[in-house]
Formats: sequence, C-alpha cells, structure tokens
Amino acid sequence: MPAKPRKIVRKPDAAAPSLMATARGTLAVIGLGNWGTALAHAAARLRPEHGLTLREVVVRRGESSTSRNRLPIRIWNEAALDAEFLWLCVPDDAIESACAELVRRKPDLRGQVVLHASGARESALLLPARQAGARIASVHPVMSFPTRAAVPLQGLLYGVETADATAHRRLFAMLRTLGGDPFAIAPGSKHLYHAAGTLASPLLVSAFTAAAETARLAGLAPAAAAKMAAVLAGATLANIQHRGAAQSFSGPFARGDAGTIKLHLEALAAHPVLDRVYRALALQALEALPVRERQSIAALLRAPQKKSQRRRVNAGAQSL
Repeated sequence: MPAKPRKIVRKPDAAAPSLMATARGTLAVIGLGNWGTALAHAAARLRPEHGLTLREVVVRRGESSTSRNRLPIRIWNEAALDAEFLWLCVPDDAIESACAELVRRKPDLRGQVVLHASGARESALLLPARQAGARIASVHPVMSFPTRAAVPLQGLLYGVETADATAHRRLFAMLRTLGGDPFAIAPGSKHLYHAAGTLASPLLVSAFTAAAETARLAGLAPAAAAKMAAVLAGATLANIQHRGAAQSFSGPFARGDAGTIKLHLEALAAHPVLDRVYRALALQALEALPVRERQSIAALLRAPQKKSQRRRVNAGAQSL
C-alpha cells in the first residue's frame, strides 16, 4: 500500500513559543511626529482583508481617542503594546529611551517585531527589545516629511536594515501591504546610506541655492535667479528619472569645453564658498560622469589660485 501522506505541522516563530498575546497582522505607531502622523493615517485606512490594521498610536501625553481624525490614540499607561509590529516613530535621540520604556511596560516581546524609523541609526539601538524576545530592525521611509500633514504613501521607498531573516521577510510583506517598495540595507552601512540621502535631498537644496546665488551675482533679480535655477534643476531631475544620470549630463563638462570652465573659475574666485561648491561638484563629475577632455579639466580644477585671483577674493572679503 502506498504510504499515507504526512500531515504538515506548521511550527510557530522560533522566538515565540506562544503567539496568543500578539495581535497578528497589526501595527502600533509609537510617536506622533511628522512621520508617525503620515504612517498612522495611512495604516488607519487599511482593513483586515488587507492583512494589516492599525492597532494603536502610542503617545506620551493623553489625547482623546477621537482626535487626529479618529486615530486610536493611547497614552503609554493605556497602550496594549500587543501589535505584531511596534514601530518607534520618534526622533533619533529618543529611540533608546522609547525602547527602554517599551521593554519596561512589556517585558515579554516574543513574536513581535520592534523597529525604528531612523535613516542614520542602526537596529542595534533596539538591543533591549531583542533581549526581551522581539525581532528588531530599522526601516527608513525615503521621503521628506516637513509637516504633520497626512500624505499618501503609495509607492514610497523603504530602506530595511536587519540581521534577522524572519524580520526581513515579515517587514517586506508588511511594507508592501502599505503600498511601499522596500529594499535591503546591509547592517553596518547606515551612516553611508544616510549620507547618500542627505546628498540627494537637503544638500541638493543647498546646490540649488548655490546656483541661484551665482545667478543673482550675475545681475538677475532674486526671483528670476531662483526661477532660472528651479527650471534647470527640475528639467535635469526629470531627465535623470527617465534617462539615467549619464544620458542627462550636458554643458561644458560633457563637451570638454575647458575654456568656458576656466572662465567660470575666474568669475567664482571672488566668491570662495561658491568656488568650492563648483569645484567639488566638478570633481565628482570627473569621477562619475562622461566628461570630455578629462585631463585638462582636472588640471584646471586642481590648480592653485593665482595671486591675482587671491587678491580679488581678499578684496571681496574686505568689502563684506
């Protein structure tokens, strides 16, 4: 006789012999700052059939459970803290204290995933939660949240850093339920990852202001200078998105026009900060982009300023 098929017995999470105390498929948002507000409103729109629901929003000060568009707000003393995912949405300097508060109030976190939202800090900050039985991770939303407005999160990128394969799998599934597009960050690399984000967003704004200020020094009215820089920057970013960086690179560096670049450097010599910004971005272009006449342009950029140029810089500084 053929052997009878064996019944498959699914074992629970090894870190959680019993999951009865965990509300599976639920999310708790701890902290209601800019990101926490956006996340809570997005999760509040989910239904059980989606596989994820908002369990509670935990705050330090008491607020009515009907406030903030009827979010399920609880103070720490009232919080169940039994959601499958406990997301600490607090400032970086408050992550460790929030984790300590969580572990103090819920010393058994088996079966749960505790995560924070910092772009720069590692999941290792949550070691007390792991010691209490939780799986830990950091999940960074790749977006700027300057206010507490509820914004759509569909298609949002998330950087996920964790050394725990099970947490990785469960978090990717949860983030996709939120409509997100998660990607992995290797443990130990968060500082470089966050530096990349800083270059791509706030320091991109700084590069924009350098362009606008240079246009203003050329005689444009401030509004016209800002508009010119914005139009060029917007078109360039759109090109990068559709064609990639190399195919969007144009201007004197792409043409190998060393004479024009020399004129730029001479004009910027009286403005040392703008000069350094220009040179730094130009050197990066030499490293990463299709620059013609690379050697002659590199020599221009690395050449020390002439005495006449330094005198112009000093005269400009004295006139301030």
